[in-house]
Amino acid sequence: MNAPQSRSLLPRPGALLVAVLALHASALAQLRVVERAAHAGLGLVARQTFYDPVRHLIVGVAADGRTHELDGLGRVSRSADTAGAIGPYPGAPAARLEYSAAFGTRRFENGSWTPVSAAGQLPPIAPDPLYRLSYDTARDRAILAVKVSSVGVTTFWEFDGTSWRSIGFQNGTVVAMCFDPSRLRTAAITNLGFHFDWDGTAWSTGVPVGSQRVLGLAFDRARGRLTLLGDSFVFATHLAEFANGAWVVLPASNIGAPVLNDGTLVYDEVRGTLVIAGGDVAQPAGDALWEWNGGTWSARSASTSHPPAANDAMLAEDPTSGVLLFGGRDAQGVPNAATWLFDGITWSPITSPNAPAARSAAAMTHSGNAGVLLVGGLDAQGQALADTWLWNASAGWQQLFTFALPARLNHALGCDLSAPGGPRVYLFGGTDGTQWFGDLRWLDTSGFPARWRTITTSGAPPARDTHALAVDELRHQLVLFGGRDAQGNVLADTWTFDLVAQSWTQRLPAHAPSPRMNHALVWDRARARVVLLGGYAPQSGFLGDVWDWNGVDWQQRVAESGALGPVENPAACYDGYTQRIVSFGGQPGFGVAPRATTKELTEPAGPIGAAVGQALTLSITSQPLAGIPFAPLTVTVANRNGPAVLLLDFGNAPTPVAAALPPAFCTAQTLWASPQIALSGIGNPTRFVVPAPAAVRGFALTLQGLGLNGGCLDLSNAAFVVLREPN
Repeated sequence: MNAPQSRSLLPRPGALLVAVLALHASALAQLRVVERAAHAGLGLVARQTFYDPVRHLIVGVAADGRTHELDGLGRVSRSADTAGAIGPYPGAPAARLEYSAAFGTRRFENGSWTPVSAAGQLPPIAPDPLYRLSYDTARDRAILAVKVSSVGVTTFWEFDGTSWRSIGFQNGTVVAMCFDPSRLRTAAITNLGFHFDWDGTAWSTGVPVGSQRVLGLAFDRARGRLTLLGDSFVFATHLAEFANGAWVVLPASNIGAPVLNDGTLVYDEVRGTLVIAGGDVAQPAGDALWEWNGGTWSARSASTSHPPAANDAMLAEDPTSGVLLFGGRDAQGVPNAATWLFDGITWSPITSPNAPAARSAAAMTHSGNAGVLLVGGLDAQGQALADTWLWNASAGWQQLFTFALPARLNHALGCDLSAPGGPRVYLFGGTDGTQWFGDLRWLDTSGFPARWRTITTSGAPPARDTHALAVDELRHQLVLFGGRDAQGNVLADTWTFDLVAQSWTQRLPAHAPSPRMNHALVWDRARARVVLLGGYAPQSGFLGDVWDWNGVDWQQRVAESGALGPVENPAACYDGYTQRIVSFGGQPGFGVAPRATTKELTEPAGPIGAAVGQALTLSITSQPLAGIPFAPLTVTVANRNGPAVLLLDFGNAPTPVAAALPPAFCTAQTLWASPQIALSGIGNPTRFVVPAPAAVRGFALTLQGLGLNGGCLDLSNAAFVVLREPN
C-alpha cells in the first residue's frame, strides 16, 4: 500500500495566520471555482516573487513584465501586466503596490491597476528589472530598492500608502530583499555579497553572505529563520540561515537540490514550506517548482496519474493522508473498486488487500482521525449493499462488522466531530430499490459488533433517496436538502437536525435552490457555510449552480455556478489541509461521458455572520530573568479548539483598535491589538515565545489572542507590558 503524507484535520497554524490576516484586509478575493490544471510551475524566469497573504497565492513577476500566480498546489493563472516591482499595499494588504519606470506608483485592486498620486520625494526612475520591493508588516511600510548608476549604487525608499521618503543608499545592486518578522528588520542583499538590515530608522553595517550568487531571500515561518537561496563553489544550490548575526549554510539543503540558472525563493504560508519558483533547469525555461520542507528537497510537478472518468463516485477527507476517492461508474455504467488519494497536488492509486467490492451510489464521510467510513451502495450485479468499511492510512481498508442496517443505496452520511465521546457518524434515508427509507441512524462503535442505532423523533423529513447531507459544525446541526421521495417527486426542502436537542426542523428560507437530486452538500470549514453543488432535475436538466447555506437562508454564487458547469452526482468533500472544497467527476449530460476533472472551490476566510463564541484567557507565564538581558516573554492562550494566533501591537498605551468588530469575530469583546506582528501556534493552551531583543528597549507591547471557533474567531483578554532590561 502506498504511504500517504501525514496530515491533520485541524488547519495548519500558518493557514490560520493567513485567515486572520485576511480578516483585516480592505477587500477579500471572491469565491472561485477552478479546474486543476496539468501545469505545475510559474512558467517564467521570475525576477521576483512574493506571497499574497489575502488571496493565498505565490505571485511572480517575469522579466517581460507579466505577472503570474500560483496557488501553491500546482495551478497557474495570469493577471494584468506590471512593469516594475510589486508587493502588498500599505494599509490595504488585499491590494498590490507597484513602482515602475513606465507607470510610477500604481495600486492593483479588484482586477485593475489605478495610478496613485503619491506625495513626498519620488524614487528615481530606473530601467527594469532593477527594482526590488518588500513589505514591513510590523510598521506597515513598503520598502523599495532602486539601482541608480551603472557602477552599482542602490537607493532605498519607504512608502506608507500616501508618501514616499528616502531612507539611504548602499553600494552594489540589491538582488534580494525580504522582511524578517523575528527581528523586525528588512533585509537586503547586494551583488557584492553583503547583507544590510533596515530597522525603520537606520541601516546596519554589512554582513558577508558567503554565497557567490544569491537568487532569493525569504522568511521561513515554520523554522523562524531568514533564509537565502544561493550557490557557491563549495555548495552548489543551497540554503543558508541567518542566526546570531551570521549566515550559516545548511549542508543538507545541497543534497538533492536543483541546479538552477535562475529562480527566486518564497515561503508558502498554506503548505508551510519554502518554494523555489520560476527557475530554469532541465525543464522548459521557468517551469521549475521545488519545495524544501526543512529536511528534503522535492520537485513539484504535474500529476503523472489521474483517476479515470467516473459518475456517482464517493469522495471524503481522510485527515491523516488526503482526500480519498472510491468507486463510481464508467461511461458504460460499470462500477469499479479503485481507491485514489489526492494530496492537494497529485492523485495516487492506492492498493489495499481487503478493499470493498466495486460499487456506486454508496455514501462516504470522514470520521475524525479514525479515517473514512464507507456504507452500502449498488454492486456490479445491481444489488443493494449493507456493508460498512473503514479506511485509514495505516491499515488501508477494513470491513466493520455491524448490526441493524438494511441494505441501501443513494443514502447520505455526515460526521459530527464535536459529539460527546468522540466523532459520531449519522446516516439518513436511501432506498433498496423497492422501498424508500426515512430513518436517521448513528453508528455506535462502543461494542462489538458495531451497531447502527435508530433515532426516533417526531416531525422527521419524509423518506427519500438521492438527497444530500452535511454537518454544520458551527451550529451543531445536520443540514438536509432535496432528493426524490417514494412517489418520484424531486424535492427542494431544507431540514436541520439539532445534534444537541436531537430534533428535526423544516426550514422555510426566503431563497432556496430549485428542486434537485444527485447533488453534493459540503461543510466549508474555512467559511463556515454549507455549500451545495450541481445536481439534476427532470424540469431543469443537469445543474451547475453553487449555493451557500448560512444557517438561515440560501444564497446563490452566480459567478461560481458557471465555472462549476452542469454536473449530476459530483463527488465532493472539504479538504481541511488545503482549506478547499474538492470535487471530482460526475455526469455533465445525457449521452456524455462522465467527467475526469478535479475542481476546487476556494476563498480566504471571511465574515461568516453572527455566532456564539467564548472569551479566551491570555496570560504571561514568564518574564525576562534577572541577569539575562531581553530574554523572551512566554505567553499562553487557553482556547477550546487548538489553533490560535497571538497578535502583538507596539504602542505607548493600550487603545481599542475598533469599537465594533466585524462579524467574523464570535464575541463582542474589544480588539486591543492590531496584527503588526502575528504569531501562530496550536495546542490547548497554546504557548508562544515572544522575542524581546535589545532593539525594542522601552517599547510598550499589547498582546491579544485569537482562537478559531468553527469558522469564526474568539478573542482573549489583552495584556499590556513594557519591554525593558531586567534588573
